[in-house]
Amino acid sequence: MNLKIIFAPLLLATILDYTTTYAMQKIEQTDDCPEVSHLKDLIEYPITINHKTADFFECDIPDTEEFLPFLETYMREAASIAGATSFEYSIHKFQPDGFSAFLILGESHISIHYWWEERFAAIDIMTCGVDCKPNRAISYLATKFNPKDISTQSIKRP
Repeated sequence: MNLKIIFAPLLLATILDYTTTYAMQKIEQTDDCPEVSHLKDLIEYPITINHKTADFFECDIPDTEEFLPFLETYMREAASIAGATSFEYSIHKFQPDGFSAFLILGESHISIHYWWEERFAAIDIMTCGVDCKPNRAISYLATKFNPKDISTQSIKRP
């Protein structure tokens, strides 16, 4: 029998245990340093990441001039409905048509990429924490884009 197969898991477990113990000792030493004292909470309480994507097919939205002025409001409302805090918003319009919009959240982000000629929207919502519900944001955005069909996916993150 190959001894590497037997001892490799034990070695890995020992290294992980040592690394975690060492990291906790270092973090305990940082209690007086506000810039990194929050790291202690991150190790003691694992991060919950919710990452959802949605493809909206055959969207029924007005043309660029009518729709884009409201897009930031729609994205901020979607974030609020999901339980997230919105920060910076940015959009880039493509020629002849289309856009990419991005909303930075306190919990991560919402992005929307839209192709007018295809009437297709690719939406990506990622949040951290158990209180945020990205599916609620997707449902809300569907009421604004009015797609004929929706495909969603959950992406597993550590």
